[in-house]
Amino acid sequence: MASGPHYAPLAEDDFESDDPGSHTHPAPSQAHTRPASPTATLQAYLEIQWIYAGVEYDSFENAICASANSLGITNQAYVDWTISVTRDITRREVVNVYNVLSNKVYEHRNDFLKECDTTHATFRQMDSSMTGLHTKADTAGNLALKAVEENKQLKAEIITVKADLDMLNHNNMELVKWYKELTAKFMQLEQDLSNCTMFGITTAPAPVVSQASRIKASESPKYKGNKGSEVTLEQCLQKMGLWFRIQNITTDDDKITLALTYLEGGVHDYIEDYIETAASGESLGTWTDFVNRLKAGYRQLAPEKTAQTSLKEWCSKTHTTVIQFAENFGRYASKSGYADVELIHRIDNQVGMNSQILTVMTAMQQVNLMLIPTKWEHYLDWVLKLEMETRGNQAKLSLQQHTTSRPLQNPNAMDVDTKKLSKEQLEWLDKKL
Repeated sequence: MASGPHYAPLAEDDFESDDPGSHTHPAPSQAHTRPASPTATLQAYLEIQWIYAGVEYDSFENAICASANSLGITNQAYVDWTISVTRDITRREVVNVYNVLSNKVYEHRNDFLKECDTTHATFRQMDSSMTGLHTKADTAGNLALKAVEENKQLKAEIITVKADLDMLNHNNMELVKWYKELTAKFMQLEQDLSNCTMFGITTAPAPVVSQASRIKASESPKYKGNKGSEVTLEQCLQKMGLWFRIQNITTDDDKITLALTYLEGGVHDYIEDYIETAASGESLGTWTDFVNRLKAGYRQLAPEKTAQTSLKEWCSKTHTTVIQFAENFGRYASKSGYADVELIHRIDNQVGMNSQILTVMTAMQQVNLMLIPTKWEHYLDWVLKLEMETRGNQAKLSLQQHTTSRPLQNPNAMDVDTKKLSKEQLEWLDKKL
């Protein structure tokens, strides 16, 4: 913001004194010397009138002299001093008014310059917006031209497709014609075969392969990827190989086509190009290339790491029994690469949830440490046996407590606690009671 000239405030010395003599003036107050705020409202200054006793005088000196004469004051020094003080007060008021007016003028000038700058910035912003609108308009025009060009291409493609449809209709008519000819030839062959049979000519029956002699096996499981399948890719390929051998599938196209039916989920999308090729009836390539394609995307690069992750997740779950815990623990532990000490420690963490088994194990460790297996497989079997024995003892103890706590009953009385009474039996029993 460019600043303009500022009006210098007036001082009392700017006024020349009319009194050549020296006078003693009172000290000016702060209210008369401090300029007003630029934002304050100007006070209304009335026109000064010098009136005394109803008579208006042309100057305040004459008014003061008239008042002194009427009051009988004859001391001219006192009159001069009063005139000097009144003159100083008047000058001070004029200075204040000038300063306030100059500040107001400067304030309005600055506000005007600020409004000019704001207006200029607004114009620049509008100019930038107009430039952006022109750019968008040019882009929209280019897109419209591109759409027109694409529309022309689509029309050309529609004409091509229409020509292809006409060709397909023509081929379809030819196929219908050939089908009728084949039907006529087939009927002729049936007639010839019937004639041959009538004249005693027989044909040797074709050898029939007994299906009973074929090996019966279940189909290969579906494969959905490393996370969604119960088997790995290698296991799935092995089962497919066995299934191909049993079904006597030898060509690569047949193997790949059958394998595509056992792939689902993300694997199905991964080999979508094979599916499209098979649907179009084209050659699918070699079985080796197909297997390498699957291994490149879903082969387990770190089996031990995968097994360790699965083992950690399985051990973090809550299992009610050791039998339930051992279902997948052995499968993951055998592939994890962990030492026996680490795997036995994980088994102990599970056993710690069963206080009775833990008590038996602690007692056996105190008796003889040689009785404790050091291999994790033997250790897991030993813990399973302890759980089975503990559960058997609990069942026997519960049966004995139930037998001893039950009161003696009449052997001839019917045990209604173990029978479910019908509605009629309940009504009969209610009447009897």
